[in-house]
This record gives sequence, structure tokens and C-alpha cells, in this order.
Amino acid sequence: AMGGRARKVLLVAGLAGFAACAAASSLVGGVPSLFGLRVLHGLAWGLATTGFGALVADLAPAFRRGEAIGAWGLAPTVAMTVGPLGGAHLLASSGFPTVFAAAALLGLLAVAVVLPVEHAAGTHPVATRGGVHLPRGAWLPGVVLFLSNLSYGSLVAFLPVEVAGTPGRAGLFFTV
Repeated sequence: AMGGRARKVLLVAGLAGFAACAAASSLVGGVPSLFGLRVLHGLAWGLATTGFGALVADLAPAFRRGEAIGAWGLAPTVAMTVGPLGGAHLLASSGFPTVFAAAALLGLLAVAVVLPVEHAAGTHPVATRGGVHLPRGAWLPGVVLFLSNLSYGSLVAFLPVEVAGTPGRAGLFFTV
């Protein structure tokens, strides 16, 4: 099992990579560079979100771990009520470079917030002889979350394109 310090390093690397990719978005010159940057952005996002899940699980007392993970799971939903609308307004008033810079700054702010947090060295087993152990009850919710996020990802990807002619409409959709 990976120690808390190593998990924190991966979390910070993911957040810093996310911020760097957001900043680099202004430099994209075509589809191949956009694709490459989005692959790196996705890898960084994967490190960050997995790292945050581990951080929450490590820091929460065992008897409140489910509650802590549930509260942590609400954070993206809350962010999606504010972020798209704010981003749409920033885009309309200042353009894409400002939106990318704001996203990078938010990523760096996340790094600054997480750096002082002491990451516990794993308060519960995460691996067994046969590899990663997931409790039997985690599979069904995990599959449901995966499938719902696939459909949500489609919505997030195509809705802004569909309503691009009217600034702010996609952001308003996500807020509602």
C-alpha cells in the first residue's frame, strides 16, 4: 500500500499538472496539440481526484469515513452550480485566455490549500495479496457512478457547443 506522503505527492502533482494544463490551453494551435494537452489534463485530473479521495478517507475517523466521503462527493456538484456560470461570464467579458488563467489560478490555489494538510499514512488497508481490495458493496455504486458520469460527460461536452451562440446559456443551465 502506498504511504500517505507518497499519496500527497501524487495529489499535489495532479493539482499542479491540472493548473499547468489549464494555463497551456491558450497555447493550443490545433486539434493534435489540443488532444495531447487534454490527455495530460485528464491524467492530472485523475491523479488529483484519486488523491483527494485517499486524503479524505485517510483523515476521517473510521466511524465517520462514509459521511466524510459523502460530503467530499458533494463538492463537485456544488462547484458545477457556480463554475460554468462564472466561466461563461468571464469568457464573455474577457475571452478565453482569461478563463484559462483563472482556471490555472484556481488549480494553484488548490495546491496552496492542500500543501499544509498532514496526510495520514493510510488508516485502512487498500491492498491485499491479490491486488487492490474493494469491498463487495462498493462495486454496484461504483458502476452506477461510472455510468451516470459517462452520460453527464456527454452533456458537459456537447451542451456548450450547442448553445455557443448565446453567451452564458450553458453556465445558466449548469447552475439551474
